[in-house]
Amino acid sequence: MRALGFLPSDLMARVAPRGAEEMPLSWRILQRAGLYRTLPVHILEPPERIARLVHDLRPDVLTGDSGVIARVSREFDGNGSNGHSLKFLVTGSEMLTPNMRGQIRRAFGRPVYDTYAAEEFSVLAWECRETGLYHLADDSVVLEVLKDGRPAGPGETGETIVTGLLFRAMPFIRYRLGDQVRRGPDPCPCGAPFSTLESITGRMTDYLAFPGGREVYASATAYVFHKRAEWIRQYDVDQVREDFVILRAVPRMKPSQTELDSLKRDITLELGPGVSFRLELVDELDRGPGGKYRIFRSRVRSYYD
Repeated sequence: MRALGFLPSDLMARVAPRGAEEMPLSWRILQRAGLYRTLPVHILEPPERIARLVHDLRPDVLTGDSGVIARVSREFDGNGSNGHSLKFLVTGSEMLTPNMRGQIRRAFGRPVYDTYAAEEFSVLAWECRETGLYHLADDSVVLEVLKDGRPAGPGETGETIVTGLLFRAMPFIRYRLGDQVRRGPDPCPCGAPFSTLESITGRMTDYLAFPGGREVYASATAYVFHKRAEWIRQYDVDQVREDFVILRAVPRMKPSQTELDSLKRDITLELGPGVSFRLELVDELDRGPGGKYRIFRSRVRSYYD
């Protein structure tokens, strides 16, 4: 964040899942001293409520999933500075499309910097403020880009293979993330000593647009599958119409009728009134064009289609 212009005295509003606000004691001490202050905002809050928090609490930086920040930006009138005190915004976790970036910039009138991270390694790369390339965190990871099993050259697209340099208790060595990225020049033309990526194709998550204007961030449905991890290996959520959703699950073992009925009850509660669904048990899920599973998709309205 410092490379993007974040100052120790800045207040950062972080839109993230519940539990992400937990910090080590050293960070809590710094925050009591007015340094590296973080305002946690739950990712499943309605977009209009997140926008009100940004307006009322006046953070200096707003960070969160690309799709959520893009949706929140629609709550601002787009005159560049009205209703917020932001210096810049930081996106991540999902692919940031040019359309999403343009919408966020128009709404807030501030720079938008994208990041590339993974749960297993934390931050892998961040956007260069001068060139728009992504600086790789070469001092904490070794990130290989392989095209047909060989190292990709500048301008070529390949699969990411990552080795962590900081984790001694449980090291990840040549770990396949499943993302497709395009290799950039080494080092960055801005003068920083980092190798670069030109573009990243990662996870895509939509809002589900239900009848009456009701919107639900699609990952809110994830818990109904996660709580049944003993028999569900994979799943996806596919909104076909405003009032109809298809949910697919790859079972580890054949579920009992009681287990299926319990899952259907939870899905009904999560989707809410006026929405029907079909639950399909399948042997395998389809991968997207980039080779990665698209877990949450809305065919009603999407930033990615």
